[in-house]
Parts: sequence; C-alpha cells; structure tokens
Amino acid sequence: MKKAISFLLSITILMMILLMSTPVAFAASYNGNCGDGVQWSLNTSSGTLTISGSGEMNDYSLKSTPEWDRYQGYIKSVVFEDGVTDVGAYAFYNGGNGYKYKKLTAVDFGSVESIGAYAFRGCAALSDFTNCEDVISIDSYAFLSCVSITDFPFSGVSDIGSSSFSNTSLEDIDLPETVKTIRAAAFEGCTSAKTITVPTLVSRLENRAFADCTGVSYISFNATSVFNLGGGVFDNVGNASGVTLDIGDYVTTIPAGIFSLCTNLNNIVNGNNVASIKERAFAHTSITKFNVKASVSEIDGSAFDDCQKLTAFTVESGNNNYSANSLGILLTADGTEIVRYPCGKTTTSYSVPASILSIEKGAFKGAQYLTSFSAGSSISIIPEYCFADCPALQSVTLASSVQTLDSYSFVNCDSLSSVSIPGVRQINNYAFAQCNSLSSFTATSKLTTVNDFVFVNCGALTSVDFSLATTKIGKYAFCNCKSLASIKLLSTLREISEGTFSGCSAITSFTIPAGVKTIGAYAFVTCTGMKSMTVPSTVTSIGKYAFGFEQGAGSAVKVISGFKLYCSSGSAAASYAQTYSVPYSFTTNAVDDEVIPVDGAEETTEINTSFFNFDAIIEFIRNIDFISLFKQITGFIISFIGG
Repeated sequence: MKKAISFLLSITILMMILLMSTPVAFAASYNGNCGDGVQWSLNTSSGTLTISGSGEMNDYSLKSTPEWDRYQGYIKSVVFEDGVTDVGAYAFYNGGNGYKYKKLTAVDFGSVESIGAYAFRGCAALSDFTNCEDVISIDSYAFLSCVSITDFPFSGVSDIGSSSFSNTSLEDIDLPETVKTIRAAAFEGCTSAKTITVPTLVSRLENRAFADCTGVSYISFNATSVFNLGGGVFDNVGNASGVTLDIGDYVTTIPAGIFSLCTNLNNIVNGNNVASIKERAFAHTSITKFNVKASVSEIDGSAFDDCQKLTAFTVESGNNNYSANSLGILLTADGTEIVRYPCGKTTTSYSVPASILSIEKGAFKGAQYLTSFSAGSSISIIPEYCFADCPALQSVTLASSVQTLDSYSFVNCDSLSSVSIPGVRQINNYAFAQCNSLSSFTATSKLTTVNDFVFVNCGALTSVDFSLATTKIGKYAFCNCKSLASIKLLSTLREISEGTFSGCSAITSFTIPAGVKTIGAYAFVTCTGMKSMTVPSTVTSIGKYAFGFEQGAGSAVKVISGFKLYCSSGSAAASYAQTYSVPYSFTTNAVDDEVIPVDGAEETTEINTSFFNFDAIIEFIRNIDFISLFKQITGFIISFIGG
C-alpha cells in the first residue's frame, strides 16, 4: 500500500513539474499588444501567430524583444491580417545561433507594405510566402541567411534593402519592373541563383548588390538610368561555364564599372541601342570578342581593362565613330587613332603603321603577350596608362617625333629592360614606376623634365645619366631604387627635389653639381650606403634631413654611421651640418678633390621626431597602387612630410 501511494505521489509531483515548466503545452493561446491598435495572439496547438488590428507594429531590438519571443519554439506560421501595414524591426530575429524560430516556415503578409530591418534574419526554415502584393519596401537584413528561401514574390517591391536576401537559396533573382533601388549586398552570396534580372526602372544599384552569386549563368540587364552605382555590383558572379549578358533594348548607357570583376562573363548579346560604354564597364571579365554595335558613339579607353581573354574587336556596319582593322584592334572610324588593343591578343610585337596619328589613353594597358613595341614619326605622345601592366613587354622603340611620355605610361611593366626615346622632352609622373627589369637610363640631349615618382621602385636600376638639357628632376623620382649606384647630373640642373633619391641604399658617395641651387627635404634620406656628400657653395637652400640620415629607433632618425659632409665655410651646407649635427669638413673648394679638415660634429646623433618615419615612407611608396589616381600623393606628402 505504501509503495502504491509513493508511486502515485511521484507521478503527481512529476506532472506538476511538467505543468510549471511547460505551461504553453496546455494553453490554448497567448496574446498581447504590439503597437498602437495592433495586437498579437498565438494558438500554440496550431503554431499560428496572428498579428491583427490597424497601423504599424512596434519596432524591436536586440535588447527589446517582442512578447511572443518567449514562445518562439511553437511558432510555425505568421499571419498578418488586413489593416497591419508593416512588420516591425527584429520581430522574428534569430541572432545566428540557430536556436530560435526553428519551426517558422510560412508568412502571410496580408496588407503589409514594409518589412523592417532584421525582421526575419536567420529564420532557417522559412520558405513559404503569400499575399506579398502590397509589400513595397524590404529593409536591411530582413531575410539575411534564411537559407530555405528559394523563391520570393517581389511583385510590388520598390526598395530592396542592404543584405536583405544575402546568403539565401533564391534560385532566380527575377526582379519586377516596380523595383527602383537595390541596396548594398542585397543578394550577395546567393549561390543557388541561376539568373539575375535587373529591371528598367532601377536607378540605384549599390555596392556588391549581386556579388558572389556563383551559380549564375544568365544576366538580363534592362536598367535605363542608373544614377547611383556602387562598386563590385557583379563581383565574382557566374559559374565556371560562363555567363551570358543580355542587354535590353532600352539601355543606352553601360554605366562605369558595372560589370567589372564579373570574372566569368564571356558572352554579350543584344544591346542594339547602346550609345555609350563608360570607364571600366567590362574590366576583368572573360569576354573573348566584342562587337561594337552601330549605335555606339562613345567608348572609354578603360572599358576593357584587364580583359585577358579578349582577342579581337569587331564593329557593325553603319557605325560612324569606330572601326576595327584586320588585327582586331579597335580604331576610330577614320582609322587614325588606336582606341583599344585587345589584352588577350597573342601577337608578341606591334609596330604602329604610318596611318596611325595618335593613341588613346590606356590603349595597350594589360596586353598580356606583347613583348616589343615601336612607333614611327606619326606619333608625338605616349598617353597616360598606355602600356601600364604589360607583364611581357621588354623593349620599346620610339621615333624622335615622340616628345612626351605621359603619367603611368609604362607603370608596372615588370619585364621592360630596353627603352629608346631619342626625342622625348618630358617624362611625367610614375611613367616607369615599378619597372623592375630596367637596369639603366640615359637621357637624350632633348630631355628637359623628369617629373615626380617617374622611376620609383625600379629595383634593378643601377645607373642614370642625364644630359645638359635636363633642368628638373621631380619629387621622389628615384625613390627606393635600391640598386642605383651611379648617377650623372650636370651643371644645368638647378634643383634636386624633395625625396628624389631617397632610399637609394647603393649610393656610396655623391657630389652635387655646381649649378644646383636647391636641395629638397629628404632628397637622399635613408641612402644608408652613402659615406660622403660634397655640396658646393652655389647651393643656397637645403631642406630638412636632405642627406646623411637614416631610420633610428622607433620614430627617431639618426646620422648614418661613417657619413661626412664636405662643404665650404659659411655655405648653406655648413649651416645644415651645424643645425642637424651632421659630421662635416670644410674644403677649399667644395667641388675640388682636396679636403682640408676642420673640426666639426663627428659623433652620431639620434634626433627624436614624431612627424616623420623613414620606414613608413618607403613602405608606403613600395605598396602604392600605381593604377590609382595621383590624388593620393597630396595626402601622402602632408601626412608624412608636412611637419
């Protein structure tokens, strides 16, 4: 009898514990308010959460969760009755731990017009949607990582928020004509998507909107006026088999950079009314041939940058602006200007025919197989970026008619070792930067001006020889040319600019020509192999740390061990040595070999400075993206040297 009573008591206690710990199991429903005039009720047996009433729901947050959140384990579906106009922010948020709203599979949106930020973020089982016709806007992260979503009825949507469908399993991103705004990363990482449709009215297409949709094989682009375009919109879109781009009949402009980095894009169809192809529109794609339609009147020279598989251009009959020659090179209609040389063309050498009078900016940029280039007397200028990033280019021969090498013209030509430029008078910024096979440079009798950063980071350059014509060598022109040991400067030179030979560690001694009046700040800084510098009395101005210094401990600078300055008494050089505690000796004539020692500062001195770091400046220059615009340089000078 006692055992039976004990057994019944145990059963009773167990039932009481279960009743207290899981009250929902025995409850018919729960309810409450979730906005002014909006209520919620949960039927735990059916798993249906109903939002009813009129107006807007409350917005919630990570710290302020809705009342039904405690019962989330029972919610299978959510029904918004007519009258409710929005889904509040964080209403059904799963923070990514995967333990909330596991059973939620379906939502009936009723008359909802907007879906708030993070509203259903991470609801892993959610896949079924009904009555979406009234939804106009979907806020940021609303369905982020809802991995079961394979389809969504966008029928009336106008604004699709940032990352709102990122990392979902959408099979087709087929957007209706109502869509006007697609915000940053809206569909990023939708790897199951096979097609993307960008409708006519889209005017805002933000950063990485479709990036990393790696299953896509077809893009339909119909947007007629994209006024706000972000970067990397189609970055890494497409599968290994390739992507076809279908350009709609209403499209007249291919916006700047829009398909750049769509690396598997290999086929372009239609686009019969395209008039303008903007800068870098198809850069870094896999197109093999490009047919310029009869309607095209403008093609930016960079539109096909780094298209390494592009072997030829063709031009439709009836085009009054462009033509293509038998080699597949894109020319102006009259055949007198080279617009674009195909990057993937396997021909190794090219000689400009006499019929060509000019070359457009960046025309040969990234040509993969070109090893030699020559231009006759018809060409007068090598324009900006003309041969930038040509990895195989070894030799360049220019006729004496070529007078200017413009900025970045041969930047990053890693194999370039031979340059013949007999008529060049001016070399502009970064023209030969990072040409790591260029071992020597001899200026012709016509070269007057070498501008800023022209030979920066040319690691193999051992000697430079300037002529009597050269009057200017720009800022940091030979910065970080670590093998440069022989430099010939003549008396016609008036100024050695800021940082001109900084970081040239192979220089052991140097004599400033008598014609030089000014030596800029940091002109020979961190030339760690330099043991002597001879400066004539004609030099009247010397900038801070111009020579004799290297990086010390931390942010300090110190005089190079064993360095000595030779100068005349009372000269600007003597004043420099005394101001900066640089070891020096006076000479009877600062350009004579005879040296008459006079007591000077012989000790090595460290100077604490917080405004300049030599390693920082050299590292900065070594890692500059030389294909970016020159505007970075001003900020660089202010940040590191402006002190």
